[in-house]
Amino acid sequence: MASLALSPDSSADPVRLLLSGEVRGRWVGLLLRFLFTVLFGLQSLDCSRSGLPEQTLELPLEFGDPTLTNRNGVLLHSGIPFTGTLIERADQQLFRKTPYHQGKRHGLALAFYPDGRLAYEKWFRKGNREGVHKGYWPSGQLQFVYRYRNDLFDGEQVGYYKTGQRSALHHYRQGYEEGLQSGWDAEGRLIANYTVKEGKRYGIVGRFDCVSVH
Repeated sequence: MASLALSPDSSADPVRLLLSGEVRGRWVGLLLRFLFTVLFGLQSLDCSRSGLPEQTLELPLEFGDPTLTNRNGVLLHSGIPFTGTLIERADQQLFRKTPYHQGKRHGLALAFYPDGRLAYEKWFRKGNREGVHKGYWPSGQLQFVYRYRNDLFDGEQVGYYKTGQRSALHHYRQGYEEGLQSGWDAEGRLIANYTVKEGKRYGIVGRFDCVSVH
């Protein structure tokens, strides 16, 4: 019986096979898969430190959805931190849209009046209020402009009456009044005007007799 023998053909040489383009491609693919697995494993390990699994759901959910729960300030969808947009409605009318990332408010949140006009626009970062927040009266007139840093008032804060007349002008630093503070009645008359410096208040005018903290 004839026997089969391995051919001494150079194509069977394992060294040359390893150097061939096809095999090199396979090795590169395996190496990339290995690196991806390692990186993904490290990311999963880091996320697991919070004690909660994560998911990404880039889809809107309705307020009142039975799969939504709140645990220690973290919004969960089916027990997993929610990433996506939470939609709230009043009598089938869009009321509020709030973006979430890993269970925390993150991004631009919007609220609307029944006629669809914008009620407010607020920015959040990892659950904290940040940047410029604006509110509007039903007429569309500006109601307030607040500024936040790390969830605290920081900078100039302005309030307006429905007529557009300014009602208040305050200055804050890290949640505390600092600098000029003024208030006006609906007729435009000054009813409060004082300055706060290092926690002390000077030049009180009118009925404003307390320092607010936000």
